[in-house]
Amino acid sequence: MKNTLTFNQADAIALRAAGLTDNDIHVSLRQVYLNNKAMKIYRLLDGLNDPWYNMVTPLTGVADQERLKDVTNNGGTISAIDATAETITRTTGQFFEGSVIAVTIWSGISTIVAQFFARILEDGTTVPYEMISGTDANLSTHACSVLVFRTANGQVADISSLYVKNIIKIFDNQGDAEFNERVLDEVLDPKYFGDLAQDPFMVDRAAYYWRGNIIEFFVGESANVLGTLQMLYRGKVNVWTDATANSAILLPPEENQMLIDELTDSYLQHAQKARPEDLAARIQTYNQRYTAASAEAAKADLEKGK
Repeated sequence: MKNTLTFNQADAIALRAAGLTDNDIHVSLRQVYLNNKAMKIYRLLDGLNDPWYNMVTPLTGVADQERLKDVTNNGGTISAIDATAETITRTTGQFFEGSVIAVTIWSGISTIVAQFFARILEDGTTVPYEMISGTDANLSTHACSVLVFRTANGQVADISSLYVKNIIKIFDNQGDAEFNERVLDEVLDPKYFGDLAQDPFMVDRAAYYWRGNIIEFFVGESANVLGTLQMLYRGKVNVWTDATANSAILLPPEENQMLIDELTDSYLQHAQKARPEDLAARIQTYNQRYTAASAEAAKADLEKGK
């Protein structure tokens, strides 16, 4: 059963339980309190290897490129290009160091102002670039299109919208006749992943490499093409931001009361108010659970090491 408790609801319940109002603690600080407590409970459940966080999601393989454009004169994805400082700014997402951009700036419907290739030098939203060829220009009130080449990889999947602790397996439906599921090989070394095409043992294999928010794929020349991709992964709890205020909290619903109690306790401490006896008793019980879960996790790590 999925949770239905949202961040706003948990916050409102805890404020009322603590006898406080929305004005007593700034919302940005309440977000920090709630996120810390949610992660604390997640660590408890993860230490117990709670299967609730074993999740499956479909993956879509696409070329490792982006097409960013500003066709409304500084109202699109690209908000600024400064030819003097050699910087470019985007309003959503971010650039990654080493990416190559192909930029066209035009005035009116079809008058080309500038065209150039450049290399991104830092990660971020406003980043410096290094010219490769062509001539750059200020975006000013012009329109532009920017094609971003992040890697030469033909197919990747974007998992930036997911909260992933680790990937258990990635598989598709391109197995043999007896067992349709094909599990892709996991490659941890990026240098080796880039050399897979030269490995004779990988000619009929498919593999993946996890790079931040991107999963890169490799398919050997004698292997079946990628089919319907799915990922089994160990999820994590999401976080409260202004944009996710009405999103359900990724906790098992039976742990909602623990989160509300822990959050109420944080609000009471912030306001320097006394903790009620019944709440104090529950907090003590939760602390015992945390201690037990930590011991179980340490024992599991020790046994795994043996």
